[in-house]
Amino acid sequence: MKYLTVEELVTHVTQNHEERYNPTAPVFKCDDGYVVSIQAGQWAYSIPRRDSEDSYESYELGFPNRSDELLDEYAENIDDLTETVYGYVPADVVLALINKHMTGSDV
Repeated sequence: MKYLTVEELVTHVTQNHEERYNPTAPVFKCDDGYVVSIQAGQWAYSIPRRDSEDSYESYELGFPNRSDELLDEYAENIDDLTETVYGYVPADVVLALINKHMTGSDV
């Protein structure tokens, strides 16, 4: 099993800076079919709130194709967990979420 690293997550986000304001991009697709937008930078609810080639402390996620309990507490709209933004999600939670859906098990 291959787990996503912090470096790979940062690469995914920084390769898509020009698409940042589109709420459906950049999209991360997992092996089990889970899909979520992951963004960071000046237009996103992330720390830092600037475009960076460095790691982010937190990311903005949005519009997953299904809910996941790892994200619930960060939801902007708790009444519709697939049509909302998740702001300031800590990097370790993002990695746990992605790795969970890439490997089919909690990490």
